[in-house]
Amino acid sequence: MGEEVAIKETVYDQKAFIQIRLHELFLRINKLNASPFSIEPETNLYNYQIIFNDLCSIYATIYSKLRPTERAAFEDKRKLILEYIGLNVQSKVRQAGGKNMISTDLTLKNNINNNLFELRCMLEDDMNLHGFNPDKDDVGKAIIKF
Repeated sequence: MGEEVAIKETVYDQKAFIQIRLHELFLRINKLNASPFSIEPETNLYNYQIIFNDLCSIYATIYSKLRPTERAAFEDKRKLILEYIGLNVQSKVRQAGGKNMISTDLTLKNNINNNLFELRCMLEDDMNLHGFNPDKDDVGKAIIKF
């Protein structure tokens, strides 16, 4: 006279957690964009380096939905940015009078800003195409429906 134990299946909707992850990454990116060339004390990284890492995390999150051409375009841009993402935009320069000054490489700053913006726009476009950011007029394409 054994008792039958009802086994309940747990429904796990990964889509909701993906949307939350993407939302949190974009929130942090937006916050860090207010001052991309400041150093974040906890990590000792420039905010733009954290932004780059977060954009790569977004890419990894949506990777399985991307077409080979979209993946290749992202990888090309990522490799370009990797060439200078670790460079310091500011350095100490010793002046003739022995005084130390801070020198800012404006070309590098502009390059970083422009390429990170382009990378983000690429991701936003890809996310729109694959239902991660559906237009409110076309909610049927959303990966998660509210």
